[in-house]
Amino acid sequence: STSTEQLGTVLKVLNHGTVVFDSRLGTDLLRQLFYGAQSMVQHDSQLVLNSQQLEILQLISNGMTNKEIGKQLGVSERTVQAQLHNIFIKTGAVSRTSAVAQALERGWI
Repeated sequence: STSTEQLGTVLKVLNHGTVVFDSRLGTDLLRQLFYGAQSMVQHDSQLVLNSQQLEILQLISNGMTNKEIGKQLGVSERTVQAQLHNIFIKTGAVSRTSAVAQALERGWI
């Protein structure tokens, strides 16, 4: 259990805006951050969207539905859905909105 003295020290440190956690947790967090950052770099370097996927993101950003996008591009709605699925896999996005946000952030559209 934590002694009164240790608790007082922790409260002082917290008051100064410092984060306090168990050292075992710190080691795990650092390991996850390190390997997560490496994974992100590898993932980002492999990230390539084709021209149709970029066009789909642009059309989504214009507010178009999958059906409207398919009609615009001359492909089926199912093809648009498949391309969106591939976009989600490549970018790690979980929604149309987050995929478009990433595309805007990266200057793709």
